[in-house]
Amino acid sequence: MAPLKIEEVIPYIGVDHVRFGMTPAEVAQIWGEPHSRAVNFLKQYVEYRGSVSTTYSSENQLIEIGLSRHCTDARLGNIQIFSPPKRSRLVELLNLDKDAYEDVGIIVFKNLGISVTGFEHSDDDDLAISAFSRGHWDEDLEAMRAYQL
Repeated sequence: MAPLKIEEVIPYIGVDHVRFGMTPAEVAQIWGEPHSRAVNFLKQYVEYRGSVSTTYSSENQLIEIGLSRHCTDARLGNIQIFSPPKRSRLVELLNLDKDAYEDVGIIVFKNLGISVTGFEHSDDDDLAISAFSRGHWDEDLEAMRAYQL
């Protein structure tokens, strides 16, 4: 299977032509069959397609799309998310959404519908972004602290 070419993260909508609320079969029609499947620690069904993961609710609807640093063309608006220097990308995201929260290395941009990890340290191994559906992080945000550079 050829790697997916990811281009556009659309807040609270999806990534490229894949939309939140789709079933695994609908996602497979667009991105092809996953190379592996698993159940995460939250007991959610997850599919993996190279550098992209898709997570589904108990109702079998897409709720989160994870992109690793290998999705080099991924952008949110005019921001090339994985383009160095990553600190500058973090500042650009904060300029778009000052309502950001953090906990255990994850920064959640509530108004952009994304979370990022690995943007605050020199190691790029865990550099990633997740786009999520509306309401997906709401309960967790209450326990998080406001993010500041």
